[in-house]
Amino acid sequence: MNDLASELGRRKRAGWGADESIEGVMKKTKNTRLRAQLFKTTVFPALTYASEIWALHKQDENTVSVVERSIESVMLGVNILT
Repeated sequence: MNDLASELGRRKRAGWGADESIEGVMKKTKNTRLRAQLFKTTVFPALTYASEIWALHKQDENTVSVVERSIESVMLGVNILT
């Protein structure tokens, strides 16, 4: 486990927290463009806050990508199993 693991954990929680904060709006709208805009303006900044100073390894990049895709799929109502 590298030094960045705790920060990545905080960023994951912040990303999911931002998703929860706009959950009501997401349930009310089916507009995909609006959902994407909400992701770009609320969730993505919470997930990547201070990322300019991170020295990411490949595994860390994958972790951030997985969280990003997970939140996006929940926001869009996409289920990988169907």
